[in-house]
Amino acid sequence: MIHFNRCNVSLQPVTMAIMAPTLNLCNYLFGIEKGYFRDEGLEVNVIVRPGMRNVEAARCGDTNERIDFVLKSFLVPPPRFVADVSPKVRDVMQANVIAVPPTASVSEALGIMDDRNIRVLPVLNEDRTCRGLLSLFKLSKFFFPAGNRLFDSRRVLSSIRNLARTLDGKMLFSVEPDREEDLVLMVGAMSLESFSERLASYPHDKLIVVVGDRWDIQNLAIRERVRLVIVTGGLQVEPKTIEAAKKNEVSLILSPHDSATTSMLCRGAIPVSHMLHEHFLTFRDDESLSEVQNVATASAFQAFPVLDQSGRTVGILSKSDFLKKVDRKLILVDHNELTQAVTGADQVEILEIIDHHRIGALTTQQPILFRNEPVGSTSTIVADCFFRYGVELPPSIAGLLLAGLVSDTLNLTSPTTTQRDAE
Repeated sequence: MIHFNRCNVSLQPVTMAIMAPTLNLCNYLFGIEKGYFRDEGLEVNVIVRPGMRNVEAARCGDTNERIDFVLKSFLVPPPRFVADVSPKVRDVMQANVIAVPPTASVSEALGIMDDRNIRVLPVLNEDRTCRGLLSLFKLSKFFFPAGNRLFDSRRVLSSIRNLARTLDGKMLFSVEPDREEDLVLMVGAMSLESFSERLASYPHDKLIVVVGDRWDIQNLAIRERVRLVIVTGGLQVEPKTIEAAKKNEVSLILSPHDSATTSMLCRGAIPVSHMLHEHFLTFRDDESLSEVQNVATASAFQAFPVLDQSGRTVGILSKSDFLKKVDRKLILVDHNELTQAVTGADQVEILEIIDHHRIGALTTQQPILFRNEPVGSTSTIVADCFFRYGVELPPSIAGLLLAGLVSDTLNLTSPTTTQRDAE
């Protein structure tokens, strides 16, 4: 929650006390174990509900020489400066970024997307910059091409090593295994004669032949010097076949899967760098949630990388994240008008108000604790809270309250000074 004097603010999912924006000794907020304090001159706000925890003192304005002097005198550090409490992208984004590098295979990416039940996966470079987005929609078009692009279902864009890794196979022999190539897949599930006829239809150095324990087809493919032969089913490959592959410089992989599964996995060996949406929408983590919502809603993308000041990916924002509630609450101290409050106060829940000024126009979504008394200083109200609830007043807080009272009432000479202030 957040307590606000006209100068104080806090951003965590805790309560914060904020002081008025006009900075003098009265526009300052201080926190102790039991609450927060602020007053004119040296504003100290106390939480008037005994036992309230997770409250952070904050300020939304600068200090001055008088404030610095008093703080130093009583060895109290200044409250954290917060200029804006409006919900930001960082408040609702998914900070645990699930991503893959550009070298990952589509098969690996699909496994992650299935395990984590996500539809969009960011692809990040080593420096955490976003290379692009991988979407299930684009992957489905790749694996299931339209009727006028059926040949694409046989294209394999990968390296020999990447194919072996994707298949969880054993590389029995390889030639230039790390060279990425655009290859054509052919399954040897036919007679030797039919296979020989089909073999002549394609450039042999671009062919991947997937075959089971068909020794005749294995050796024909090797004699014709195809680029790669994949023997399926985890079946043993005869030593003479391996020797023939070496002699003809034909790469040879042993796959543990059947021919149908092997053929499908070969397609998934393509690196994700070839399947990216390279034009995508990003947001900064410190952008206002309300300002980016319309842009995100109108976008065709379902998720958006969130970047920090250096352009590194620190989160992912999905459209459903806009439905999340930002658990940030404020306590306004020494002011009660939104025109005097920290930026964004109208977008979060105001839990309490502690003040001694006139009551302005303020609407809340639910009943709140509003303590407004006709005294000369908020310090008087804060001190009364200590006395009323029997909370021991630490010397440093007592000194701050006294400094605030003296400043706010002009040493008890102000027209607004009351007998309660003097007491």
